[in-house]
Amino acid sequence: MKRTLIFSLAALIFPLCVSPVFAQTVDTKPQTGKQVKPQFTEADKKLIIKSLLEQKLQIKQQIPTEPAKEKLVIKLSGKNLDASLLPEFPQVEFVLLTDDDIKNYKGRELDYREFEKIEFNGYNVMVTFTHNNLARGFFPGKSSATYEYYKINGKWLNRMLSSYIAN
Repeated sequence: MKRTLIFSLAALIFPLCVSPVFAQTVDTKPQTGKQVKPQFTEADKKLIIKSLLEQKLQIKQQIPTEPAKEKLVIKLSGKNLDASLLPEFPQVEFVLLTDDDIKNYKGRELDYREFEKIEFNGYNVMVTFTHNNLARGFFPGKSSATYEYYKINGKWLNRMLSSYIAN
């Protein structure tokens, strides 16, 4: 009986003692206890765009190790994206497409990415990143994923909330 009681008390007290050790500080609450909305700057937006392009396109793995005559060309919709927000990678060229470029494309296939939404919600950033493939004579396809970015200890982290593929 005493053993069971000791183990029960230990099971209740242990999480209370250990949880502060593993807790992470979120940048939304200063030491005074008042909630302060974090700032979302253009530098933060650029960092998130770079992070997502590296993660989703695996740019670093596609860049040739030897200097090549041709660069890796990545087509992006310019709809919700300004060229000043694009990161610079060696051997990579980003091409921003206008709505007219996309509508009037005459080639066999147009494969491009789009930041459909980059929205700051006060404490986190919601990003919808889409891969569009407009294939002529084939099945056009679209895949999309929504990510939530949040700042912990001054660093933007993300998690995927949802994704879908449509043909």
